[in-house]
Amino acid sequence: MEPRKASVALLYNGKNATAQVSPYLASFTYTDVSSGSSDTINIELNDRDRKWIGPWFPQTGDRLKPTIRTTNWDADNIKTSFLCGAFCVDDFSFKGNPIKMSLDGVAIPATSSFKSTKRTQTYEKTNLKEIGQKVAERAGIALFYEAKEMTIEKVEQNNQDDCSFYNSLVTKYGLAMKIFNDRLVIFDEATANVDPENEDQLQKAMEALTREKTVLMIAHRLKTVRSADQILVLDQGRIVQRGTHRELIGQEGIYRNFVTQRAEAGKWSL
Repeated sequence: MEPRKASVALLYNGKNATAQVSPYLASFTYTDVSSGSSDTINIELNDRDRKWIGPWFPQTGDRLKPTIRTTNWDADNIKTSFLCGAFCVDDFSFKGNPIKMSLDGVAIPATSSFKSTKRTQTYEKTNLKEIGQKVAERAGIALFYEAKEMTIEKVEQNNQDDCSFYNSLVTKYGLAMKIFNDRLVIFDEATANVDPENEDQLQKAMEALTREKTVLMIAHRLKTVRSADQILVLDQGRIVQRGTHRELIGQEGIYRNFVTQRAEAGKWSL
């Protein structure tokens, strides 16, 4: 088997900075949270030429778009790429001799009001999607809503920032919230807000209840469907693959790429 290789491509404030960053890259870590918190990245760079502490000095709020690229990770001659999303520089520091810079990014909107501005507002005769649209508009991002709209007669945002308020509201209705690539993403996942121990118990209960029954299951987590007798992979509304987890993981295609990306992206370190 050929050696596994991994690299990071980076857009910095909209410009391709891969060639400038690669020679100095010491490590890259990407943390993908399931719901409720922001994804984060950490980039460590060896600043031996003193460019980052000099002319390339970063600023809080700078925009980062990293993409993880792998070669031979799951099989020989297989190349994959995974866009981590859009991030804002949240913190950075320099230390050591030679100098090393640590750069932290967080997946929050460019406007800090999403997490810092307290609001008091009453929403009446509306639904969860409409409130999400207002929250997204104030943050200057798009709303991607993939769940039931959930009718709401009245709810108050009482001296809360939009992030805390809407996340608590989403969680109350059993949904999940993420910010990914300048989008406020709301999705319906049965186990999205369940801790790992209870998730395992819930999974076992579901397996017992569905034994010797035909069940159609739509899920966002691989763990939910990997034990299914047959998995259908859809692309542009068409079935492009079908089979068990073991069968599909042995085939080149969307499913294996997705499994590989999710397995490695949960906590990426290079």
